[in-house]
Amino acid sequence: ATPLLPAPPYTAPDGAVFDSTLGVPIEHQLELCNHLMVDCWLQVPPVADDEFVRNLALAARFGTDGTNPYTSPQAAPVYPPLHPALRVYVELGNENWNGASGFLSQKMFLGIAGHLPPDHPVMIPAPDSVWTAVWRYPAWRTAFISETFRAVFGDAAMMTRVRPVLMTQRGNGQNTMGAAFTWLAGYAATLPTPRRIDELVYAGGGSGYYGVNAGVSALPDSFFSPGNYPDAYSVRDFAIDSLWAYNYGVRHVAYEGGPGLSYSGADNRALNADPRMQTMMETSHAVWSQMGGDLLVYYNLRGPSEWEFTPHLGQLDTPKLRALDAISATPRAPVTLGGALPGTLVARSLSTTTIRSGFGYDYTIDGLPCAAGFALGQFLAYPGHADAPYTGELVVRGYANSTTRLGVWINGTYQGEVTLAGLSGTAHLYDSTRIPVAVPAGLVVVRLEVLSGGFTLYSISL
Repeated sequence: ATPLLPAPPYTAPDGAVFDSTLGVPIEHQLELCNHLMVDCWLQVPPVADDEFVRNLALAARFGTDGTNPYTSPQAAPVYPPLHPALRVYVELGNENWNGASGFLSQKMFLGIAGHLPPDHPVMIPAPDSVWTAVWRYPAWRTAFISETFRAVFGDAAMMTRVRPVLMTQRGNGQNTMGAAFTWLAGYAATLPTPRRIDELVYAGGGSGYYGVNAGVSALPDSFFSPGNYPDAYSVRDFAIDSLWAYNYGVRHVAYEGGPGLSYSGADNRALNADPRMQTMMETSHAVWSQMGGDLLVYYNLRGPSEWEFTPHLGQLDTPKLRALDAISATPRAPVTLGGALPGTLVARSLSTTTIRSGFGYDYTIDGLPCAAGFALGQFLAYPGHADAPYTGELVVRGYANSTTRLGVWINGTYQGEVTLAGLSGTAHLYDSTRIPVAVPAGLVVVRLEVLSGGFTLYSISL
């Protein structure tokens, strides 16, 4: 049974009160999307039960009579379903990692995770803290949401028309993305119909906000100075989220993002109205794409000045809205994250962002910088980019003092395994066995997982 909180109103441990009166009816959300002919993004309430999830899927597929969803197509539905040409993104909660005031999902999941029995799937394997359980819990419910929508829409609609998303903190903050996806990879295989992550989840990632590196005290000229944007922290975080997503074969999507103008003393509306804002957004969005970013949902049309795109709804000719028109009309910037392929990915290249499980350390062999400390069951993943798909060979260069077998994945698809023969005595670098690999166009994330032994890595050549 799905563990639920008591019926609303519910008082959380910190005194926050949650009520059931907030929100917009699903019928009105679908009606708006149909009127504008735009894709729909639905958020499932954090503690919605199984029946609610099924009713939500039915409403999107068949419409409702104003109270209950239909269970089959209707000639004249009272409230129509989502237009068949439109896609639906489905997310559980909102900023489930965020403990700040006004963000409710984390408080709810903390209340649930702290009371899960030890045989609950989220508790297997045993988490190292309650927070790991909190990060896993949305992945567990997202898997259920995905399978429920599959039952209503059919297999052919999944990951095409129906797009479940698993959103986390940007840049894998607090290990929210790593904990969720690593656990989900194991759990997916235990479902009644065993799944891969990319059969349950269309995309993952955090927010897509970007800012400037320095000089905000002399606004607005310093803000828009060439080379001052996007900020390095955002670029790094975009890359990390892309690596985690593509590592498991899914896309990198941002649930919200855009220029973040939360600078003390800044006149945000003056910055928004500055014509240079358009160039800032176009340039920053190109970098988002270069780091492997796919859909970036911009936030928001009208609201707090640090995020809004227009000061009032009658004014639609603004630099930010012109930027969205230009971005939509421009081909996506090609991926530049990681090394160019065909080629060689060097483990300790200063320009390469990587992800891994376990802890490692830097080491030098034959005068070359290497990454060490990879033990049984651990993985590491490196990015590259290819202008076009190709079939080639993969070889690992490194050192192992006992025979080591490495499983190889590219963008979540298993390619096979290579072997580093063990050598005793003084350490030297040498090549592994070779395997054929299929390399896709765009972002390429190569994952090596230690199946036996342990090793030190210098490079991966494709």
